[in-house]
Amino acid sequence: GFLGLGVGVLLWGLHMGLTQGLLSALVAEAVPPELRGTAFGMFNLVTGGALLLASVIAGALWQVYGAQATFLAGAAFATTVRVIHRVHRGAADRGLDTAPALRTGLAQLLQVVLGVRHFTDAGAAVGRN
Repeated sequence: GFLGLGVGVLLWGLHMGLTQGLLSALVAEAVPPELRGTAFGMFNLVTGGALLLASVIAGALWQVYGAQATFLAGAAFATTVRVIHRVHRGAADRGLDTAPALRTGLAQLLQVVLGVRHFTDAGAAVGRN
């Protein structure tokens, strides 16, 4: 009923509050100030597209295979992320700094999406070649 809906909304809001600031900080750190607006726009476009795609997949799983398949797929994705996190954490525990690889990967993704070779080439990013 309404209590379950309220709890769900509360948990969703808590999740958004805990994750959005972190993701925004990663985007802001990965690009120079003159390209932050473009980077945030692309970040929100890609995030929105991923949420839409995830919702369509979840809906299709629910329609075709039922509720159990939808939740099992969610558990599989969560388990995969947990394994990746443990590998990353294990590397950090051994003294390997994996944070630069994450920042480099994010920067490379943004470079591909924005279509610029270097982030210092702000004119190319906004179409002023």
